[in-house]
Amino acid sequence: MSSTKPIYGKELSEIVQDSFLNLNVIDRSNFPAVNMRFFEIIAARGLELCSAGPEIQGTFIDKAHLLYFTSQENLADTVQYAFNNKDKMEEIKKVSQQMLCEKHLYKHRVETLISLISNLK
Repeated sequence: MSSTKPIYGKELSEIVQDSFLNLNVIDRSNFPAVNMRFFEIIAARGLELCSAGPEIQGTFIDKAHLLYFTSQENLADTVQYAFNNKDKMEEIKKVSQQMLCEKHLYKHRVETLISLISNLK
């Protein structure tokens, strides 16, 4: 599929779900944190292959919630690992989405902010 237009919403979700692996490269504008695509891929029930970001690696664990890469060489090895372990990749998708829904939705962020603000009073 070739496209020159941005893809959003339902169309993006369908592409993520239909893809075996979804690459997310964290650039300098987000590092050491992650971008919104980090959460969007998981929310869309995709398997994420993401450049390692120290701020989130302790929460979303490599080979438990998604796959991380740290270099070009490591990227190739990680892709091969994914193809060699397809059953494990299905489990990773389920576990990551469950964790996202339980702890990392916008409502959780808002609840945290309200709690912090309430404690300032």
